[in-house]
Amino acid sequence: MDWSRAKTILIIAFILLDLLLGFQLYTTMQKKSQYMTSNITENTNLQALLTKYQVKLEQPLPSSPKQVMAFKAKITSLNDWDQKGAEVYQKTFKPPIVFKDEKHRTQLLQKEIPKFQDYVYSENDSTANKLVYLQMKGDQPIYNSQFMVHLEQNKLKSIELTHYQTTQSFPITLSDVNNTLAHLIQSGKLPKSTSPITIKEASLGYWAYPTADEQTILPVWRFYINDHFYLIPANDQQSKNVEVLKKG
Repeated sequence: MDWSRAKTILIIAFILLDLLLGFQLYTTMQKKSQYMTSNITENTNLQALLTKYQVKLEQPLPSSPKQVMAFKAKITSLNDWDQKGAEVYQKTFKPPIVFKDEKHRTQLLQKEIPKFQDYVYSENDSTANKLVYLQMKGDQPIYNSQFMVHLEQNKLKSIELTHYQTTQSFPITLSDVNNTLAHLIQSGKLPKSTSPITIKEASLGYWAYPTADEQTILPVWRFYINDHFYLIPANDQQSKNVEVLKKG
């Protein structure tokens, strides 16, 4: 065996391997640099828009995951509740139930609400006479799956409830929150005001859309401004229609 030739072949092979690994490292660094540059540009553009349109953020924007799960779901049936429409169940208390304090009220709700543990109280959705709890899916709320408690001073008058049971899941690529907010600011949907506009909430959650026999639960970005909620699909493939809902 020609050891000298074999040695030469091995050296050439190692040089080619080093070149290949170096090229892969260079390509990875280039992509990372482009991503960071893109983020810096997006942040700069958003800051310019915030300043131009006098929009302030009460809290920093949430992070934008690249992907989340979306779901197919069915309404949870409540046989001992009255049905109010296709998706909402209602229970009225006659006479209203008196509660002593907040702790006692929570205990009563835990007793009355099926799957109470699936919901989290939302201050932004609630009013003086109506408490709103949103159904959670993982760390994100489903904004239109909730139970509402109607109050009369220290009495529970009635409860309206929607609850979904997921049947399957599938991945969704998300739009970036910076780009989404920039789109909202330039959409002409924000309230007209001579004073600065404050965004009290910017959050990622879900919205349940009716489709045939099931609901499709898709991600949305939600912005809370001046007692209005601005909902924009977070699916990167969807149109960026802005839906405005008045609180209450």
